[in-house]
Amino acid sequence: MRSIIHQHQRQLPVAEARFGGTCWTRRSGLYTRYVIGLPPTGNLVLDSEIISYSTITVSNVVSGIGRCLAGSCDPLNPPAHSTFTLVAGVMEPNYVGVGYTQGNSDVALMKLTLYDENQFNIRWFSMDLGLVVPGGLTGSYQDFSSLKIYNGSTFQPQGGVINELLGSGAMQVSGNAHIVLNDQNAGSPGYVLISTTPTTFWVAADINSSAKANDVFALKAWTNAAVTIGALTAGDGRHTVDPVNFPFQSGPNVISATVDTMTVAFTDVLPGVCAAGGH
Repeated sequence: MRSIIHQHQRQLPVAEARFGGTCWTRRSGLYTRYVIGLPPTGNLVLDSEIISYSTITVSNVVSGIGRCLAGSCDPLNPPAHSTFTLVAGVMEPNYVGVGYTQGNSDVALMKLTLYDENQFNIRWFSMDLGLVVPGGLTGSYQDFSSLKIYNGSTFQPQGGVINELLGSGAMQVSGNAHIVLNDQNAGSPGYVLISTTPTTFWVAADINSSAKANDVFALKAWTNAAVTIGALTAGDGRHTVDPVNFPFQSGPNVISATVDTMTVAFTDVLPGVCAAGGH
């Protein structure tokens, strides 16, 4: 038996990464195929460049562009970007990363679809994910409080009504996270059962409140060894994960600092007794 895993992105595939046609300028726009999930203003990461934007038009043009933020490139000679990029030596769609803020919780980074290609159920025991920091940028395993996997056809995890938390893990200093899965609604057997019906899962993260501003991160699963399955026990060799959809990698995401506002209230306090002095 074999299981198959499809990886979809919450981040947005760059259908036609261009600023003003074939060249990039500071005041032209970036055309994308989808804008679902993008806030109306914010920051994006393309390859190793951090950009800001102020507007998204009805024709999916992200405009009001500021380029080469946080010293990510030379603003006098900004790089070109392609609709495809190399992931572990394999040409893949170039995904746009989005901006998150220190302390954000349950931000969806990957959408996964799993199903059994044959006729029997398969037990999914765990998943291993790696940290990727684009070249020339900074990032750390400490940017994460935790990584999680949820189920659900859509993603709204607060309250556990739509999404059930199936497992969580910490990003280690090595840049790897091991997430053990356990379906509590099935009696906590220590695995998640995968059938022939395609089922959606979400990889999400809690961003550390002390994460460094302008740190950039992506998550990767480059081989089918990242997904541990079995017939009865983990890795018992009776089932395999189809390698056809590997490698995969999320778009690179950038962390922004939390901006708080402090109120200072002034009260004029007079002395209780005011007396005139004399000689």
